[in-house]
This record gives sequence, C-alpha cells and structure tokens, in this order.
Amino acid sequence: MKTFVLFGSTGDLATRYVLPALGTLLQKWVYDNLICIGRRDWSRDDFRNFLAPYSDLLNHTETISYVRLDIESGDFSPLQHELENQLSIQGEIIHHLCLSPEYFVTVAQWLAKVGLNTDSSRLMIEKPFGYDLESARKLNTELQKYFEEEHIYRVDHYLGKKYVRELYEYRLNLVSEWSGQNIAQVRILSSETLTMEGRGEYYDKSGATRDFLQNHLLQILAIAIMEIGASQDSRNLQKSKYDALKSIKPLLIDPNHDVIFWQYRWYLDEPGVAPDSRTETYVRVHLKLDSPWKETDIVLETWKALNRKESSVTIVFRDWTEQVFTETPENKNNAYEMLIEKAFNHDLIFFVPWENVEAAWQVVDDLLHCTDNCPILQIYEPGSETV
Repeated sequence: MKTFVLFGSTGDLATRYVLPALGTLLQKWVYDNLICIGRRDWSRDDFRNFLAPYSDLLNHTETISYVRLDIESGDFSPLQHELENQLSIQGEIIHHLCLSPEYFVTVAQWLAKVGLNTDSSRLMIEKPFGYDLESARKLNTELQKYFEEEHIYRVDHYLGKKYVRELYEYRLNLVSEWSGQNIAQVRILSSETLTMEGRGEYYDKSGATRDFLQNHLLQILAIAIMEIGASQDSRNLQKSKYDALKSIKPLLIDPNHDVIFWQYRWYLDEPGVAPDSRTETYVRVHLKLDSPWKETDIVLETWKALNRKESSVTIVFRDWTEQVFTETPENKNNAYEMLIEKAFNHDLIFFVPWENVEAAWQVVDDLLHCTDNCPILQIYEPGSETV
C-alpha cells in the first residue's frame, strides 16, 4: 500500500502543480491513497468542491481524504488515526511538505513522535534549504534527528523539467565525447519577464543568487559537468554531481571567476523593497574550473524583468556545433509527475542529497556575505532584450 500525504494541500504550489500531478499519477496507480492536510474546517462536500478542478482526482475520491490539522498545535493524532483507518500505516508513506521552510523541523519532529518516520516513510521537502551555508547546516542537523538522510527527498523542481532530463539522457549516451577537451562553453540560463508581482518583501531578502543561482543553476551545472564512470547507478551519479560542485571554488575567492550583479530600474519602488536595497535581480557568473574543465567557459545567468522567458542549457563544442536543451511551450511538463513517481520508485538521481546542497551553498556563501570586493551593482531597463 502506497500513501501520499500532502501538507499545505490548499496552497499555491500544491494547487498549481502537485495536485494535477497527483491526479495523473493516481490514474496510473503509482500510489494507492492520497491524504490532503490543511487547516480549514471542511466537510466532505467542501473538500469535494475543492477537488472539482482536478478531474483525475474526482474519479477516485474513495481513495482520497482530507484531514484538518493545525501544525503549530503539535497534535498529529488526526493524521495517525486516518492512516490507521486506511490500514496503510504499515505501508509506504511519502510526506510532502508544501509548506514554508520554517515548518519543516516542526513537522518532522511531530511525525517522529507519532511513529510516522519509520523505514517505510519518506520526507519530501521543497527548497529553499536554508538561507545561507550556516542556516542550511542547522536545518539539516535538525531534520536528521528525526529522519535518516536516505529518507529525506529534497525537491529542486527544475531537475524534473523535461529539458533537464533530456540533458541528462544525452550525457549518458555521449560519455566519450563529453569532456572539457571537446566542449568550449556551457551556458545555463533562466529568465523571466515578471517583476515582483507582489513578492517584493520576500525577494528583497533573497535576490537572484539565492533564488536561482545557488539551487537550480548550480544543480543543473553539476549534471552537465559530472564525470560518468562505468557504473551509472544513482549513488555513483550523485557522488559525481557532488564532485562537480566541489570543483567550483567559492565565487569571490577564485580571481578567475567573474560575477556581475544588476538591478532593474524602479525595483526600489516595488512594495516591500527597502529604499536602499542592493538586492540583485540579474546575476551573471563566468566560471573557470580546474582540470578537466579548465579550458571551458562556463556561464550561469538568471534575471527578472527582461523581454523574454527562457530556461535553457547550451553546449558549444569546439567544432562550434551546438546542442541546445530548452523549455518551450510545446515541451513544458509538470515536473512533479516525474519527481513523485521517482520518489515512489526510490530513484533519487533527480533529488538533491544533503552533501550537494552544502557544496552549492559553499560556492555562493562568501558572495552572500561579502563586505569587500563585492560585485558592483549596475542598473538595467526592465523589458530590455539584454543588459
């Protein structure tokens, strides 16, 4: 018996991405039961009305239930009783926390107190995994008091996107030709036309470095430059991604790295943004790595408020041919379908283990806390084609 427990089931992430994915996966019988957790005091009819937009779920309401639970109260007995009623408490359970990170440890602690952290239980959490290196280490130490590392599935949903999976598969099929000797440039970018859209207070404490560079872009880069040995099992590939991240010296320590910050004009007028904010809304990083990629130019770039939305990885070979992996409206997928199915199959290659989280924070931490030699903040016009 496989059960999926969705915390924060009425929030934006769950309603836009996770519930549609769960509907598709329930149709495929990837799991057996779905328990939605929320604070609202709903009747069964209220909950059914909530599920109305998700036709795949409505077709299986006999396997879906809603449990009202106040996380801050620490009373997780309603969830325990629901699992016992479904006779699935001895089966496999994935607890997916679509919650603010401030609740991760609280939920893990109380799940452990009611015996829901067994060898058959998994804890799935969403980034951000900390605010910097120190806070990430503290979060990890607390989580591992209640769940073993191999039972914690850290979600970076970009790793579930189709274009990233295509990059991964292409790499596996082109091992001999894929090296710094044959590749002149690796360019990874993610751009948005959006500005703050009411998220100014949150973004002003994050910026492009924390929001995209530290997680999405560095984890994709690890896939692009990892060394692939004879064994391609999940454990060895995760170790290869870790080695790739560890090969990147901290951004402000290595003089060969080039880091440029920009902020779009009128950002300081956004609601919630500090009037003297130096938060970057565009960051471009040129990396120079040690052997075997020392002759390869590596560019990571992410921005807001330009004239196009794009997520892509471009590989430029030394014969000047290019291989481009990009997300388009035609190939855009719900990454959570793949990630949840992989989680039930215990295939962790598209999740982020703790050591890879730590390695990525080590790359950017000096940049986040710099007092000297900080990048000069330049201004660009929103809606521009480039800066």
